[in-house]
Amino acid sequence: MNTIEMYAHTLIGRTLLKSFYKNYIDSLDLSNSRKILEFGCGTGCMTHYLLKKIDKNTSLACLDIDNKSINFLRKKFGYIENINYLDEDIRSIDFKSGSFDTIIIHYMFHDIDSRERPSIIDKFNSILEDKGHIYIREPIKISHGIPSEEIKRLFNRSGFVEKNSHMEKRFIGGEMFSALYEKI
Repeated sequence: MNTIEMYAHTLIGRTLLKSFYKNYIDSLDLSNSRKILEFGCGTGCMTHYLLKKIDKNTSLACLDIDNKSINFLRKKFGYIENINYLDEDIRSIDFKSGSFDTIIIHYMFHDIDSRERPSIIDKFNSILEDKGHIYIREPIKISHGIPSEEIKRLFNRSGFVEKNSHMEKRFIGGEMFSALYEKI
């Protein structure tokens, strides 16, 4: 994505898709979260609303494999002290066990090659503290999405317990699956 596309994406995220991102963040119980990883943060459309919900004592790590997106985010939110910007593959980062109590995955896991998904979820398991939470919302369209059954299978095989899940259908976003998983 070039800089113009990033600005356009951000503008659309703050206007046309505002309720899509804001309502999702508002639905998450982050009251006990102090170390959050936003996995696949992109240009920060959701980060904007996430920062409005958390306090300055909560650390937020924004991770995306695209260094242009991370640099864009760094310029946008660089004045905020409790954000860490990471432009790497999560599997190559040497996080300590229990580095996070919450991981948020929003509309990007379906873009990861299906053969790579199990190792990424295993990494989530290694960096999330016991009883930590993963919030995930993904499109489930056959043409561009991931079946909810696959999400459930991947998380269950990696030692996560589904606390709740539901299907949604929206004009913007289409059919999607949302779930909360807990590390046991």
